Amino acid sequence: VILAGNGYYELAIDCSDGFAIRKIANRWSAGPGPALDADSGLRVELNGRALSGSDFESTGVSVDGHTATIALKGKTPDNPLVLGITLTIDDSPEARLGMSVANTGNDTILPQLRFPYLGGVRIDNVDATWVCFPKYRNVISNQQGYHFASNDHAFPMQFMDVYNPSLGVGLALITHNLDHMPIDYAMQKNDAGVTAYIQYP
Repeated sequence: VILAGNGYYELAIDCSDGFAIRKIANRWSAGPGPALDADSGLRVELNGRALSGSDFESTGVSVDGHTATIALKGKTPDNPLVLGITLTIDDSPEARLGMSVANTGNDTILPQLRFPYLGGVRIDNVDATWVCFPKYRNVISNQQGYHFASNDHAFPMQFMDVYNPSLGVGLALITHNLDHMPIDYAMQKNDAGVTAYIQYP
């Protein structure tokens, strides 16, 4: 388990069975922090299959200064992907995550990568958990719904939020996409909480 953080937050990442984000805590708030589904972390759509972090095995974890690197490979022959995940911590409120992907197989594949993937986010309770999805005709609501946008004129911003306005606690998924590469942003709220992810088509 990798424990990382600063004065703003604490993260727990479990590599014992692949890759999972187990905990995100706001250290400056006395209220409850975000609760996550146990399989939060990453998703890969590959050949009609939905893979989570547990479909990969960790082949190495290293730490260099403020950056941890996690090497993952598919557990089965029909998953030829090798992933490299980096987590960088500094003294800002942001934890920076990155991913590299390689196909070790002989066939061309077209995976859809969802990273980071946060599932079932609840802050105190589901009804009190709000979303901010700043697309054309912004969504700021605690109602259930599904929101999806690509990074074009309909979604010029590079962030989305899950938060509890009464507690003043939340988290944002932010990208720093300076090259205008294709990226999709998605959020869904249902009875289980909020699912949010960045998708690389």
